[in-house]
Amino acid sequence: MTGLRRLILVMGVWALSMVWVYAAEEPENPPAAGVADAHGRDRMVLGGLKYDSIMGPTAALCVCWHIDHPAQLICNHDFWILQAEAGKGGGKLQFGYGAWYMAGGTIKASVLQTWGDPMEVEPEQTYLGAELQLNLFMITGAVGLYTRVHGDDDETLVTWSAGIGF
Repeated sequence: MTGLRRLILVMGVWALSMVWVYAAEEPENPPAAGVADAHGRDRMVLGGLKYDSIMGPTAALCVCWHIDHPAQLICNHDFWILQAEAGKGGGKLQFGYGAWYMAGGTIKASVLQTWGDPMEVEPEQTYLGAELQLNLFMITGAVGLYTRVHGDDDETLVTWSAGIGF
């Protein structure tokens, strides 16, 4: 395991553990009735299965935090998201903002590290970029634009993925 991959892995585990600890704390001022998500929670843990143009088949785990909008009359499902995704050809760590109500979208900043047998690029490459994800019920699709920050493969990379979330 290269030093950069080890650093990304350690930072990802640390970030997810801090998120879990923070999300488990009771808020000082709980949200008003009707403000939390449809299940009455401020935090949700979700998973998904995707096919990614670089990493191949992947599994994803994410934590979403509902954004409180007490002044609105209707429930607005805005959220922050922290997501980790891994497949045979690489992994991603993403953070972003989204809105959802049966259909919606998310914009995420992302770190992509390739390993194993990625498609279109060589292993041991690191990219930074952004992804735009669209959701319709449980079906997701995303496109991303990345620039290489470590390795000696292409400098820019366009990606796509599609899958289901649950």
